[in-house]
Amino acid sequence: MQIMRIWHQDGNPDSWWFHGRRLIPSAQTILQELGHSQELFMTSVCQNLRIACLRRTLDVKVVGSQEDFTEPPDDRDPSLFFFVR
Repeated sequence: MQIMRIWHQDGNPDSWWFHGRRLIPSAQTILQELGHSQELFMTSVCQNLRIACLRRTLDVKVVGSQEDFTEPPDDRDPSLFFFVR
């Protein structure tokens, strides 16, 4: 989920929300296993969700269409590093 904006609702300190756009892995597209295992695709599906729904953050690098994806630095967990073209 790419967070587009965050807001607070109704003066309640537990009522933080965000508007996010869904990102899906290449394996869940028509490419299936032909895509890079760490490539994400932006969709037009957006949602308003509570901040409490967030589980963790990921590193997502935006690369050009002709650029090759470079592997994450050694000090980062590769399972938390993705890219978008």
